[in-house]
Amino acid sequence: MATIVGEAFLTASLKVLLQKIVSGEFADLFRSTKLDVPLLEKLNITLMSLQAVLNDAEEKQITNPAVKQWLDLLRDAVFEADNLLDEINTEALRCKVEAGYETQTATTKVLKKISSRFKMFNRKMNSKLQKLVDRLEHLRNQNLGLKGVSNSVWHRTLTSSVVGDESAIFGRDYDKKKLKEFLLSHDGSDGESKIGVISIVGMGGLGKTTLAKLLYNDREVKEKFEVRGWAHISKDFDVVTVTKTILESVTSKRNDTDALNILQVQLQQSLRIHKLEPLQGDDCWSLLSKYAFPTSNYQQRSNLKTIGREISKKCDGLPLAAIAIGGLLRTKLSQDYWNDVLKSSIWEFTNDEVQPSLLLSYRYLPAPLKGCFAYCSIFSKNSILEKKTVIQLWIAEGLVPQPQTEKSWEKVAEEYFDELVSRCLIRQRSINDLQVNFEMHDLVNDLAMTVSSPYCIRLDEQKPHERVRHLSYNIGEYDSYDKFDHLQGLKSLRTILPLPLHPRFSSYNYVSRKLVYELLPQMKQLHVLSLSNYHNITELPNSIGNLIYLRYLNVSHTSIERLPSETCKLYNLQTLLLSCCYSLTELPKDMGKLVNLRHLDIRGTRLNEIPVQVSKLENLQTLSDFVVSSEDVGLKIADIGKYSHLQGSLCISKLQNLTDPSHAFQTKLMMKKQIDELQLQWSYTTSSQLQSVVLEQLRPSTNLKNLTITGYGGNNFPSWLGGSLFGNMVCLKISHCDNCPRLPPLGQLGNLRKLFIVEMNSVKSIGIELYGSGSPFFNHFLYWRLLNLIRC
Repeated sequence: MATIVGEAFLTASLKVLLQKIVSGEFADLFRSTKLDVPLLEKLNITLMSLQAVLNDAEEKQITNPAVKQWLDLLRDAVFEADNLLDEINTEALRCKVEAGYETQTATTKVLKKISSRFKMFNRKMNSKLQKLVDRLEHLRNQNLGLKGVSNSVWHRTLTSSVVGDESAIFGRDYDKKKLKEFLLSHDGSDGESKIGVISIVGMGGLGKTTLAKLLYNDREVKEKFEVRGWAHISKDFDVVTVTKTILESVTSKRNDTDALNILQVQLQQSLRIHKLEPLQGDDCWSLLSKYAFPTSNYQQRSNLKTIGREISKKCDGLPLAAIAIGGLLRTKLSQDYWNDVLKSSIWEFTNDEVQPSLLLSYRYLPAPLKGCFAYCSIFSKNSILEKKTVIQLWIAEGLVPQPQTEKSWEKVAEEYFDELVSRCLIRQRSINDLQVNFEMHDLVNDLAMTVSSPYCIRLDEQKPHERVRHLSYNIGEYDSYDKFDHLQGLKSLRTILPLPLHPRFSSYNYVSRKLVYELLPQMKQLHVLSLSNYHNITELPNSIGNLIYLRYLNVSHTSIERLPSETCKLYNLQTLLLSCCYSLTELPKDMGKLVNLRHLDIRGTRLNEIPVQVSKLENLQTLSDFVVSSEDVGLKIADIGKYSHLQGSLCISKLQNLTDPSHAFQTKLMMKKQIDELQLQWSYTTSSQLQSVVLEQLRPSTNLKNLTITGYGGNNFPSWLGGSLFGNMVCLKISHCDNCPRLPPLGQLGNLRKLFIVEMNSVKSIGIELYGSGSPFFNHFLYWRLLNLIRC
């Protein structure tokens, strides 16, 4: 398997690098700063010629050590080129921002100032660029018999509802019936055991977890057990302790043995075991075809049926293999493509860690998706993959090419994520009314670790080395400096990510100050840095401003009280996460310098105002909270209207400080179609008439799904609330609106699933005004998931 390590980041980095070079913006930068434009063009031509033979090299490296060594050298050179262009771009950006910020001059004058600052920098960069081009030309001129292979253009495949669909389970009727009979008999107990336990065993990819989930969600099983629970076991759990615990639970006897082999024998003797067998041929084909064809009428594709059945035989009856290959085949329903998959030499590949079917699925990924998939190896097994977080990380790492259309980076990355789901390399983990989470199967995670090595590691499982670029680790109760001592001298490190990013339970974790104040400032190439969930972090060092390539900074759930002004020197920063920093009371005044900032999460802070300079950040997509200041300072609520790209969740608090209702209208909330969750908060009652006008003017988009109104002091709810145009709303929370004697009419909100009504002291009764006469609301009411009436 060593033959394919690191290949993912090479193809992805080369693709992104070429798009960066050919962009008009980068060429203009070279011309305006008097850098060597012909040298840039030469770099572009050289990289394009190397890209042309890359596919052939990736195939031949498996059997040709010389090609493998050539790819290693090319990978290092491409990484160096990426760093060099990033250095040039960052220095230009610094000059432009600082010049414009200080003088507010016209663009032409700013560019002159940039050029003057670039004189010494130019000589150094041109020299580095020339050496790099020479190095790449040397690689291009080596005669290894590599042939040019055209790269196909990736077109996103249509998504299918088969993902996560229980009807896509084949060949397990007998297994389900047998296990279900056990669960429903004798109260689920076995003999004299206190608790009935059955163990589903079999090799990885057979569908053990899928079968268990099928039973867990079965209607009759649900009715049988009043209390049910589902627990994930992490990879690094104490196997002896868990085995002993299960054995003691089954036998109701204490066991003092610590020998694993003895414990396992005793456990096998005490447990009922159900062995899962591979799927039969027809079942394997049925499962593969379910995923391969976007619609069920695959009979119309009879020309592919014969090839498909032959491919299904190579899956060896493994459901995971059939699903992965089905997800691959659905991307191109042509005989030539399916024959290529059938005859691929990868089927002959033998390795204990990676299935050939999974390796094939990876091998046929488009270049950018390879890098994005490989990067997911940074997440440990059983990790929850939150889509928004993964997308932000991909973009911060430079794995997503700059969009060539009107699409945002985030939209392109979202399509990449959806494509990996469609190809069954990422799967849905849980679904509820408001959120969908994802995960990787353990064997798919193994594949990601293999193809990302040695550049992406998990510190708890592997020792870092000088080529590491992306690193994660499991956060501990106290992370001493010894844990990070091996990171000394890792000059290429781009990622430090403690896991989990979103703990289910709040905890007090501590980290060595030496890491924050001595080690991190040395890591000049960092793109992603997270210090989240460390309770003892009260501030960041001023040296944070030296991490000039930083794109993603997460200090949420810390005790941080302030951000140093040097934070505003992070001109490349795209994502700044400060949620649940309960001691944070202010942001740096020069936030306007963060010209690339698109995501600012300040939920759960104690901010009294938003700095005025934030109004310059018109590319903001996430502004979790807006605080209306009590004095004529800070950002004005009307400035929300400038942010045309806002999406997701927005909370506007301290609305009692708003004295001019026209400013509420200027927020243009009605035009912000991508905001799906809105919170409007008053802390205390001022003029009820004023608040009524303000809330009427804060009419949101009809795409809104979740609305919370808290502390509103008006006498009536706005005319737009409850209207038929807001039929997309699924959750409504109304609390502490003390002056309202009646609830709003909600009868036309046909999709409403959750309603919270809290401490509405003036409401004496709830009647027909809530659901309306003859409306569909009353019938729909019976199907509501949740209705909370608290202290009304």
